Amino acid sequence: MDDKINCVLSTIESDSHMWNLIYMQLLMEEHNTNVHNLGVCVPVQTTVLEIIDKQPELVVISSVNGHGYTQGLELIKEIKRSVKGKLPTIVIGGKLSIKQSDNQHITKDLLACGFDGVFVNHNSIPEFLFILHQIKRNFIRMVA
Repeated sequence: MDDKINCVLSTIESDSHMWNLIYMQLLMEEHNTNVHNLGVCVPVQTTVLEIIDKQPELVVISSVNGHGYTQGLELIKEIKRSVKGKLPTIVIGGKLSIKQSDNQHITKDLLACGFDGVFVNHNSIPEFLFILHQIKRNFIRMVA
């Protein structure tokens, strides 16, 4: 039995940073996850179509340019509009605003709009890994 979950890793349209995507890909692969990395400056429709095509258990949106909040809201709304059936777990993280003082209300807004996790602080990696392992446990139960 293959206990690897599938993940689509993406970013927002305006984010041209690759190092965060490589880091997240390597981290998830170390934790036995198949990762489909879409790269930088990903159009909303590309992310949506990949979710529909790949049907992953997890979607990770990583952004470090400070625009993840506004463009993340657009992305989650389009995912919810376009993806039929059960949605995968969808999380977003990184530098989502240019002001760190915005993190609390950003987190609240993104969760309210449909993200299952928002990671914007120094505890983000352990928190993310906790969610990743929860998804894996549920996946293993489903395929067993």
